[in-house]
Amino acid sequence: MCWLLFQNFRGAKGDYLRYFRGAKGDYDYDYDIAFWKSTRLLRIVATDEAGYGPKLGPLVITATVWELIEGGKDDASSNGFQACELAEKRLAVFDGGFGLPDDRHLPIGDSKQLFRRGAQGGLDSLEQAVSVFSRLVAPHIRLQTLDDLLSCVAPWDRDDLGQAPWNQDLTGPFPQSIQVANEAASCLQSIDGALVIERIRCVAVVARVLEVAPFNALCAKAGNKATVLSETTVELVRRTLEPLAPASLTMVYSDRHGGRQRYAPILQQYFSDGLPEIVSESTQQSRYRVQHSGQTIDWRFTVQGDRFLPVGLASMFAKYLRERMMERFNQFWRSEHGPDLVPTAGYPVDAIRFLEQIMPSVQRLQIPTSVLIRDR
Repeated sequence: MCWLLFQNFRGAKGDYLRYFRGAKGDYDYDYDIAFWKSTRLLRIVATDEAGYGPKLGPLVITATVWELIEGGKDDASSNGFQACELAEKRLAVFDGGFGLPDDRHLPIGDSKQLFRRGAQGGLDSLEQAVSVFSRLVAPHIRLQTLDDLLSCVAPWDRDDLGQAPWNQDLTGPFPQSIQVANEAASCLQSIDGALVIERIRCVAVVARVLEVAPFNALCAKAGNKATVLSETTVELVRRTLEPLAPASLTMVYSDRHGGRQRYAPILQQYFSDGLPEIVSESTQQSRYRVQHSGQTIDWRFTVQGDRFLPVGLASMFAKYLRERMMERFNQFWRSEHGPDLVPTAGYPVDAIRFLEQIMPSVQRLQIPTSVLIRDR
């Protein structure tokens, strides 16, 4: 299975093979193997979604995975609270993004703040970060098209995506902009170096991209879309953690799901090594401790955590994938209806207008509404 994960992430014995640069910028492979064998890691997983509200197009849920070398004995305290605080402080250095040479800046944050549909540059504000971190975590995979990116990021859903008529051709370029591609290549070393200094690395990006038909099937089973979002997110994190080597503590950060405040039953469903410990359940945060395969997971569902680097990057990947899929969706229907069709973002009010315009084509192509329109 291919997803955006450090190439040669683990050797035959589980050794980490991704190595940090030495003081002069060179690689010392032998030192690195010994170093990682003797190092305790903190792991952070952050999730976010795009497309929860619309009636058209996919729901995208993305997780980014980060590892931090413990800076001292206090980094993994017995109750984990101090470890979380220290990890957050180290990552807070990059709140808002990365400074680059020549007074440039790579913004990382809430995709809803960074992306403005129809604005000059279009997806460039998201695409540069997506391109940089795709290269960072998978330097040996050639990602040249949207299909390449989806096959790596969302391997569980790639076959389902192809069943929708508008997803038959996903060969559009990635990145779309040559300028973005060049800028991503030029700033990659600076960003990698900045993370190395803080003893941090981004090791994986993985996503679920649920087209309308599988989304509707999940809603019918679960009864509501908030449960679908929660269950799919928790399952994605479990799948993401399974191939990774043990960490001394894993911290998971997720946005609140549809106003839900209690997540213990869903966590119990996917992490069955004992009952989840409820740390807190308040209007601002729901926090749990979960045991999984002998490891401790500290999981927080919070309100508006997108400025935190791991969450912000997950938000940007999710939004970018959703927007690229909607571009293809709109291109398909314009080719069937005509160039006068105004594209849609899929939100409920505009979806009514869009569906009225394309309905003759829908009927002519005999496309079931269950493939086109979300039930919830």
